[in-house]
Amino acid sequence: MRSTDSYFCIDDFVAGARRYLPRMMFDFAAGAVFDDVTFRRNRSAFQRYILKQRVLVDMSTRDIGIDLFGKRRDLPLIIAPTGPAGMVRYKGEVALARQAAATGIPFTLSSASSTPLEEVARDGGGDCWFQLYVSPDLPRSYEVVRRAETAGYEALVLTVDSNFGHARERDLKNGLTIPYGLNRRNAFDLLSHPGWLTTTVLPYLMRGGIPGFPNFATARDDQGNERFLKFPGFNWSHLDELRSAWPRKLILKGILTPEDARRAADAGADAIIVSNHGGNVFDAAPATLDALPTIVEAVGDRMTVIVDGGVRRGSDVVTAMALGADAVMIGRATLLALAAAGEPGVKCALDILRGEIDHTLAMIGQPELARVDDSIVSRAPA
Repeated sequence: MRSTDSYFCIDDFVAGARRYLPRMMFDFAAGAVFDDVTFRRNRSAFQRYILKQRVLVDMSTRDIGIDLFGKRRDLPLIIAPTGPAGMVRYKGEVALARQAAATGIPFTLSSASSTPLEEVARDGGGDCWFQLYVSPDLPRSYEVVRRAETAGYEALVLTVDSNFGHARERDLKNGLTIPYGLNRRNAFDLLSHPGWLTTTVLPYLMRGGIPGFPNFATARDDQGNERFLKFPGFNWSHLDELRSAWPRKLILKGILTPEDARRAADAGADAIIVSNHGGNVFDAAPATLDALPTIVEAVGDRMTVIVDGGVRRGSDVVTAMALGADAVMIGRATLLALAAAGEPGVKCALDILRGEIDHTLAMIGQPELARVDDSIVSRAPA
């Protein structure tokens, strides 16, 4: 494992992850769907904004923390759910949760994770949130919800933008299967990455085999086989039941319009995440940063508004906060850092973002992150 001394920005971890991971796992973690249009749009949206630089302001003390759901968070960040975490590093979900706890921010565990949610909460510590994909087998989905409640998860994050199955072309070309397995398309790729095989795959094999999806309510396909199936019939009418079943914070992830934001508020959600799934489900979606201001205008006084997508720099975080976000989710930044350098990489990535957020505040002459607003941000000249 390379020392984190060679990583100076979030994008540096991309090359490290590419070296360590087989192509099929790297593309699964770093890529998006179809032509990557939405993925690129998320990133380029930040470059259309500038922050107003101010000088000769006393910036000897700066506060980059926020209050979120009644708790003090040391950074305005939340680690997003990333399903491949446990396959880019052995029990990677625990490493992510542990570093989130050490940093004083929440960690969100994906339904598609490889490590049981109880183990992640116990060994990771801190404030854990659980992200839910609803299966066609609704009773079993609610069993998972009850497990998360019993394990002490602080919030339930319902993903609402990916109830349909979709074929990621890279995954098909690379031979990535769910459940994970060896086949003619991926055999050479896997065997040519002995570091990943020995440090990620071998520990699983020595302890019972490649893990499945212990936190997802699998359902049976038309042939009667257990499969990781989405539920295209899930709709707003189901939300009342879910709201009743979950007594803690309920967050809807995947909101991109003011209309859906208002419906989420009316349905009793505590928060929404303005998200297009990092470009992983629909390649004609708007950039989340572009969708954010009108959504904040519609519901910002009724609920917490979180945003994700395309965040690579601390200045991106400050820009999103200035446009109205209450907090910012990061997914690929910490996932690729985990792949490149293990748990120390996650710490390094969070430290990099911390330093960049602090530097940005100093440059705009604003000592408190929680007080930034749209007066400090403007559109860049064409």
